[in-house]
Amino acid sequence: MPAPLTTFVEVIGVADSAQSIHAEMVTNFGDTFDTSNFNQLCQLANGDFRHLFI
Repeated sequence: MPAPLTTFVEVIGVADSAQSIHAEMVTNFGDTFDTSNFNQLCQLANGDFRHLFI
């Protein structure tokens, strides 16, 4: 894993247990990541405008 981890981190992998994740990919988004904007982007990417994200 990249170090040091920031406040907002995306982890893609497999949950080994309630307390452990086998990470396959980790992305640090920093300490000032705007979760509201990211949520809106995800909605666009999975909605009517998904053709723009291919």
